[in-house]
Amino acid sequence: LYILIIFVVISGYLIATSDHRGLLFFQWFEIPSLPFIFNNQEDVAGGIHKWLAYSIIVLALLHIAGGLKHHLIDKDETLKRML
Repeated sequence: LYILIIFVVISGYLIATSDHRGLLFFQWFEIPSLPFIFNNQEDVAGGIHKWLAYSIIVLALLHIAGGLKHHLIDKDETLKRML
């Protein structure tokens, strides 16, 4: 999950900087864009961003289902320890 989150952030950065402008971070500072841009960067990074985000959602739902399984089916203390 953490690796997917990192790659979602990177692909979002590539989407936002595809027009050679940096990212303004809460009016505090600017994160510059990369000096290189590949063809259709916004489209390619957008597709990757979308599927990585879907993967995070599915894995999070599976993680929740696993916690509920431990609590409801296995009747162990895993969920109580997590809370």
